[in-house]
Amino acid sequence: MEKSSTIVKDLIKVKAALRKSLRKDRKEFYTDDTRELFINQDTGYYSTQYSKAIIDLVNKHFDQDEITVAGFWPIRSNREVECDYLLRDLHLYSEKNSLGKSFKFCLPVVVSHGTPLIFREWTPETVLEDASFKTKIPPVDCPELIPDCIICPLLGFTPAGDRIGYGGGFYDRTITKILKSADKLLTVGVAFEVMKCTEIPHDTDDAKLDYVVTEKSVYDCANDLIQ
Repeated sequence: MEKSSTIVKDLIKVKAALRKSLRKDRKEFYTDDTRELFINQDTGYYSTQYSKAIIDLVNKHFDQDEITVAGFWPIRSNREVECDYLLRDLHLYSEKNSLGKSFKFCLPVVVSHGTPLIFREWTPETVLEDASFKTKIPPVDCPELIPDCIICPLLGFTPAGDRIGYGGGFYDRTITKILKSADKLLTVGVAFEVMKCTEIPHDTDDAKLDYVVTEKSVYDCANDLIQ
């Protein structure tokens, strides 16, 4: 019992040190000057590498006519991939290139600590509310949806699909819960190439990603392929 407890404590320490290092790397990479390269100043689009890759993956993996994609609202101070821009791009891009599919989009909502996330519908017209963790969420009167595809925030990833987030375990619990009842769930991490790791310590509760999209590559994690 003591040995098991020590292993858990060591894992927590290793992950905390890795998070600190990854935050530093991301902050140094995604400066204000770099950010301007990701956002088209004429159209307002984010780097189309992300939106095109995600639409292609969704079209590849799902046959049904209606598909629900969950994004997230970025925490600006964390220098994350700006998924609010990405969601708007996806909304426009899906209308033009969805191969006849109908798309819905949603955002995560924290119900309480230690529980899975829920998702409420989002459109570009949705007036969002301030929420915990310095993010924003759709109001309670927006319909609750179950996503077919989850775009996941992260601090680091490996090409094999291991992911390290912020330590709350929300996405791990959510992915595990949805997979118990869903026929299929596509999980896509969005990151910068600088966030790639050779190894991430993990345990049995950590959910792996199917794909990771960066500004340079698309990582097919299950098949160990890079596009």
